[in-house]
Order: sequence, then C-alpha cells, then structure tokens
Amino acid sequence: MLTRTGIAILLAATIAANASAQNAVAGAGAPTWGSSTRLVQELKIGQLEGAEQYTFGSVDGIAVGLDGAMFVYDGKVPIIRMYDATGKFVRNVGRAGEGPGEYRDVLGIETMADGRIAIWDPRNNRITLFDGKGEY
Repeated sequence: MLTRTGIAILLAATIAANASAQNAVAGAGAPTWGSSTRLVQELKIGQLEGAEQYTFGSVDGIAVGLDGAMFVYDGKVPIIRMYDATGKFVRNVGRAGEGPGEYRDVLGIETMADGRIAIWDPRNNRITLFDGKGEY
C-alpha cells in the first residue's frame, strides 16, 4: 500500500513523465530497485484538452489527504483543486484573493497529522488551513 508521500511522488512523477515523454533520464550503474522494477501508472489526473478541472497550466504543489484525496495547486490559474482517491474532481478549494480562505500565491501545500491542509501564502503573509474536505 502506498503512503501519502508515495502517492504524491508517484503523481508528480507521472505528471513530469507525461510532460516530457520524449526525454529520458539514465543513471550510471545498476538500478537501485533491481533490474525487474518498472513504473506502473495507477492513477492519472489531467488531460491536454477538455474540462477545466482536469487541465493544468502549472502544477506547483500537491498534498494527499488522510483519506487519499488529492489537493493540486495550479499556479497558472491560480486554484487549488481537490480530487478524490480515484482521481475524480470534487471541488475547488478556496479562491484567489486576500480574505479568509483566499490566497494570492501558494509556495507550499502540506497535509497535517490531523488531516487539515496547510498552504503557505507569502504574498498574503500567512498560512491558511483547510479541513480534509477542503473547507476553510
């Protein structure tokens, strides 16, 4: 079973791999996990064209909730989108602005031990907290 960190890393790796499918990375020496290890896509969020909740301009942060929900910050819009553990869009979290539950820039997004999602918003000079369902 993947941990929250493992899911976030896999999601980030999949996004990076899809964005640069023609580029290859090779290291010197034997593979760390053996020669029979391979990356298997378990979940895909995003597409080149289609509904706006599944297209991204710039994925600048990912956090995975305790229930497997994923919070993805798209810095191009800017918006935090919430997806359930299967990758289905649930809702937008917060919005651009300076008021309660709003953000101007997100330079960090993290799941706290109690399940809340913390975002670091240096342009508003604060850390904003949302619950695991994306409510301010």
